[in-house]
Amino acid sequence: MIRMIISRLFQSLVTLFLIVTFSFFMMRIAPGGPFDSERNLPPEIEANIMAKYRLDLPIMSQYVYYMSDVAKGDLGLSFRYQDHTVNELIFEGAKVSFTLGAFALLFALIVGVPFGIIGARREESVLDHMIVTTTVFGISIPNLVLGPVLVMLFAILLPVFPAGGLDSVRSYFLPVLTLSIFYMAYITRLTRVGFIGIGKREFVVTAKAKGLSEPAIIFRHMFRGGILPLVSFLGPAAAGILTGSIVIEKIFQIPGIGQHFVQGALNRDYTLVMGVVVFYSALIITFNFIIDLVYLALDPQVKYR
Repeated sequence: MIRMIISRLFQSLVTLFLIVTFSFFMMRIAPGGPFDSERNLPPEIEANIMAKYRLDLPIMSQYVYYMSDVAKGDLGLSFRYQDHTVNELIFEGAKVSFTLGAFALLFALIVGVPFGIIGARREESVLDHMIVTTTVFGISIPNLVLGPVLVMLFAILLPVFPAGGLDSVRSYFLPVLTLSIFYMAYITRLTRVGFIGIGKREFVVTAKAKGLSEPAIIFRHMFRGGILPLVSFLGPAAAGILTGSIVIEKIFQIPGIGQHFVQGALNRDYTLVMGVVVFYSALIITFNFIIDLVYLALDPQVKYR
């Protein structure tokens, strides 16, 4: 087990290194520069700016300096928000994005897991078919379409919730719902499949034959094995919710990390874009590493596969 953990940790670090390296060179070879929009800058001022951000150095020297700073936890200065470091901007946006993502994932789990269990225990019933059909719609509708539709319905036609911003608790409802619908549907399907599979195992059939109640069968005998497909999906789900929040933040004008990423890309703010890439990559890799450990704890046989 220790060997597997060390192996996964090494793979995670190598993956992060490759992502950061690839992103760095892609940003540098892209046409245009962060100060191309500045007009008629005196040569000495332009030279000072380039030196401040080490843009006057050869690209390999820039890369070595950047990787050294990242290893120390320093993501550099923003080109456009010159009074702020990238660390400050990301920390400020992360509080909003994490809150939004946590609510969305929690909502998806609270709704998806029970409906998945109900569908599995009522397999091939009318209710099960309704659940499966609903999940198909939930998985098929992209956030880019769902968000504006929900705004039109619940903020314009029926002005129940705010159309954007995060001024109150009510203003979280539409972005959280938009972000969670896909994952709610997918979690429902995974839970249903997991519980259908475990429900046909001999020990579950025996428990039912002994006259155990339905809740006892589900939570004592089925739950641990039934949620394994869901557990393996939580890493990608957390990653998808974080990256998907970029679109949601743009639709609902939410000042999260996604807004910084979009503005950084538009302004050729290399350090800000790279900072977001490093932050998201490290976070997603960490999530997947933790999920691997949880899966191993739930199903120890996985270490032999």
